[in-house]
Amino acid sequence: MKKIITNHIVLFFAIIVGCFSTTNINAQNNVGIGTSAPAPTSILELKSSSQGMLVPRMTAVQRLAIVTPANALLVYDTDSACFFYWNAVIPKWVSLCNATSGSVGPTGPAGAPGATGATGATGIGTAGATGPTGATGATGPAGPTGATGTAGTNGTNGTNGATGATGTAGTNGTNGTNGTNGTNGANGTNGTNGATGPTGPTGAIATILSATQTGDNLMTTTAWTTVPNLATINFTPTKGTTYVTITASGLAYTGSMSQVSFRILINGVSVGGTSDNAGVYDSFGGASITEWCVSFSKTVAVNTGVNNTMTLQYETVAITGTPGVAIYNVSFPDQEHCTITVFNQ
Repeated sequence: MKKIITNHIVLFFAIIVGCFSTTNINAQNNVGIGTSAPAPTSILELKSSSQGMLVPRMTAVQRLAIVTPANALLVYDTDSACFFYWNAVIPKWVSLCNATSGSVGPTGPAGAPGATGATGATGIGTAGATGPTGATGATGPAGPTGATGTAGTNGTNGTNGATGATGTAGTNGTNGTNGTNGTNGANGTNGTNGATGPTGPTGAIATILSATQTGDNLMTTTAWTTVPNLATINFTPTKGTTYVTITASGLAYTGSMSQVSFRILINGVSVGGTSDNAGVYDSFGGASITEWCVSFSKTVAVNTGVNNTMTLQYETVAITGTPGVAIYNVSFPDQEHCTITVFNQ
């Protein structure tokens, strides 16, 4: 995680006021060094074509030995040939040689709302006059009802005609002789069914158990110690071996370069682990190492049919400065964590 450095020059102004021995103060309550007429919009103006400004110079060990440095304190590190300033928000020393990008600072307060402009005059318009409603015409008289007509007489039904005589039935023809049936063929012999194979055993179902560290944690112990805020996993396996794994990532502890190591314990016995280096500044390689990450996995022997426990321990060793690492898995959940997992069968 790297912080945004929006303007390196701003850091110099925190100490410039106390660094001069000869000053000129004008009526505008500002100071000029090398000029008797500093710019009216500046509180301090340095002017020279042959001299520069010199800040305190010290080694990395001397810089890291400063007790409770003030926020924005600036020094020149002679080991790395870089300017460093103290960022009390992180908190840590930040190198101007390696500053790139990171979290954006808080948004400043909103300015006061501007005054509401005057409302313009309402335009004048004349509504057109409504025309008069025309008079309703008179209803005409109803006409007389016409007379009902006389119903017509039904006509007489006609006489039915006589039924005709039935014709003589024709003679049936002689039936033909049936053909002889063919002989049925012999049935084939059925084949013998093959024997059914035995049913294979049902495979065991694996259960995945996992625990993740909670809270933001600073880890500075130099002896093997249980990782804080990380639960122990309890499991009862049916097989004599199981698969375990660990992953973790974090940042360097303030003002230090350290090695951090992790190891997995099954029933209190170490089954293996891993380590990585983390530091604010590497005086050997000349590179900033603020982030670290580790992972480890292994198939291990376990006790079947009884409860087994899986825990995680860590230790730190100082390379320079104060030993320790940080895991901010609440403040930075997308970047830092510590998790252990067991595949139980």
